[in-house]
Amino acid sequence: MTGSRARGVALALTAAGAILAAASAGSTWVSARVLAPIGVAEVGGTPAVTGTVLAPAFMPLVLVAAAGMLVGLFTGPRLRRAALVVSALGAAGALVAVGTGWGAAEAALTAATVPAGQTVGAQSAGAGLAAGVTGAVLVLAGAVLGVGTAGRWPGTGRRYDVPVRPEGPGSVTPSRDNEGPRGTQLGPRAGPPPQIADRREDSAWDALDRGEDPTL
Repeated sequence: MTGSRARGVALALTAAGAILAAASAGSTWVSARVLAPIGVAEVGGTPAVTGTVLAPAFMPLVLVAAAGMLVGLFTGPRLRRAALVVSALGAAGALVAVGTGWGAAEAALTAATVPAGQTVGAQSAGAGLAAGVTGAVLVLAGAVLGVGTAGRWPGTGRRYDVPVRPEGPGSVTPSRDNEGPRGTQLGPRAGPPPQIADRREDSAWDALDRGEDPTL
């Protein structure tokens, strides 16, 4: 898989997972039947809790994972890999939050609408919980794919880079006035040709022989 293709797949997985997780957070994750003690009439209704109540850290962690993916799209290889590791940790943390919330589901249901003296019966997971878990898994898959292929992702902004001339035996780098190829110093600027310099020197000596000041 090429770097561009891997980046596209990772981004698609993360985006789909984040959208699915966000859509599921406000829906019912767990519901149960209320059980009354013997001789006490049961109160109708089925208590239920949403994802935001059952696992309040779920969506913040998913958002951290999505932000890590976005940062990885616009950074260099080293920072990109670090951002994608953060993304993977955020998605894994979201799954842990779901498991922790499920373990505390009975207490959450009891605090929801169960009257005093009655207990919560068998718990049932709603479609929202399945969607939330699926979304977090998709985000995690995108982050893991990104970490594994981060070194092959193409960089951003290359169209604005200064073009580099090919190096070779015949290539010459543009130089300043007194520099040669690749910045080598050529020394002081060249003066007039030797023939002209000799003529000037002879003329000066001739002027001295005639008793004239050559500097005037």
